[in-house]
Amino acid sequence: MQLHLDDAGDGVRALSLYAGGLTTVPEWVWERTGLESLNLSQNRIAVVPERIAELGRLRMLDLGHNRLRDLPAGLARLERLEYLYVGANPLRVLPSDVLACLSGLRHLSLAGAGLQTLPDALGGLAGLLELSLRGNAITALPGSMRGLVALRGLDLRSNGIVALPAWLAELPAIERLDLRWNRLAAAEPVAAALAARGCRVLI
Repeated sequence: MQLHLDDAGDGVRALSLYAGGLTTVPEWVWERTGLESLNLSQNRIAVVPERIAELGRLRMLDLGHNRLRDLPAGLARLERLEYLYVGANPLRVLPSDVLACLSGLRHLSLAGAGLQTLPDALGGLAGLLELSLRGNAITALPGSMRGLVALRGLDLRSNGIVALPAWLAELPAIERLDLRWNRLAAAEPVAAALAARGCRVLI
């Protein structure tokens, strides 16, 4: 465990319990209501309780590499959350009601989460800058994702995508698109259109 005290000395702002062998989150964590950063990655946690909603100042949350099968509903109340890593968990599906409330997200990693489909609610994250969907079983992108107007980087490596939707070439801010290890043709027209306008495309 690593505790990080902020410079002002007015309490713990960042807490890391990385690779601590945890199967549950210690109850005392929820008493640290001033936390802005919480790292619970590389443990064996299967359930994050609703009390996570008490950490209303969280901006960064890393739950990656655990045993989560669902996202806690309490996430929906973390209005300041900007960075969320939930990769390498057996999620399989994403709860639309939770995702729809995370409008402040700027960075979202769902890498290796066992996903086959994506909810339309993902497209409501209009401020999202970076999205990683690497290492899932996704075959198509929902049309709602055209609402990701601030998206700069999209990682789709190692999925089952065979064709790209035309609207992807219209995302105004996209700068990097990683399509490696899918089933796309090398001359995929949407990828070519993005590359022509200066987007770095890996295919």
